[in-house]
Amino acid sequence: MTVEDIDGLDRFREPDLEKDPLLDILWSDPTSDINLPEMDAVELEEFLAIEFKPNGVRSCSYFYGFAAVQTFLDTNGFLAMIRAHEVQEHGQYGHFDADIISSKIPNFFENDHPRIRMPAVLTVFSAPNYCDRYGNKGAMLSIFWDAVTFEVYESVAHPEPKVPEDSASSIHLLVTGNSCPYMPTSFRELVRMAVELGPATALPVLDSSVPRTPDSAVSDASCSMHGGISDLQLSSRTTSKRSSIADHDLGMAFQAQDFFRLRIFGC
Repeated sequence: MTVEDIDGLDRFREPDLEKDPLLDILWSDPTSDINLPEMDAVELEEFLAIEFKPNGVRSCSYFYGFAAVQTFLDTNGFLAMIRAHEVQEHGQYGHFDADIISSKIPNFFENDHPRIRMPAVLTVFSAPNYCDRYGNKGAMLSIFWDAVTFEVYESVAHPEPKVPEDSASSIHLLVTGNSCPYMPTSFRELVRMAVELGPATALPVLDSSVPRTPDSAVSDASCSMHGGISDLQLSSRTTSKRSSIADHDLGMAFQAQDFFRLRIFGC
């Protein structure tokens, strides 16, 4: 694949889960080389010959190996591939370390090979303590004519939200705080959110001909987040907590809710 091929892709759509280059650009990952130091020369040669294999971690797309990366770099005249979208404990990681490879397979790289100067793949992840649960550091990459440097940093505490102390804002904060920008990442988190929101009671169906006001009962609410191919949607029914939020808040009205339909596409 060339850069021109990538430029020609239609990006204004949801990726297809079957054989879609846009899906692979979004969700593919480099093969893990965590065991690289323990490999012998034979194992290392087999590892470096990997092109692609199924990505079981994300349940979609592929893991790409050193051979596939080197073909892509040579085809496009690139020195390295810099990517993100994968948490790193120290905020950054250089894949397929040339020093380790050269120590086990002498003359694998020529003296002036670009891999000597920079790893084939660099992952830079700038969000420290991702989702408030990973405890990872964040990093930024600076590229100069003769050097590549990283700035690594820790996370800091969240600022206190400044919201009015009323019931509507309380519900607004509860719903958006638990679902935007990050939806529940486990079934346990989903149940915890449901318990906080409380039990449901049946409410009358809204008359669509009546203008909606901030105090109107809302029968259904949904909050959808789109990230790559992921579409995590929580749809709900209203509950006995009838405090609602005007439509101008996030473009929709929220109420406390306890019935969730969880729909996940992709990973």
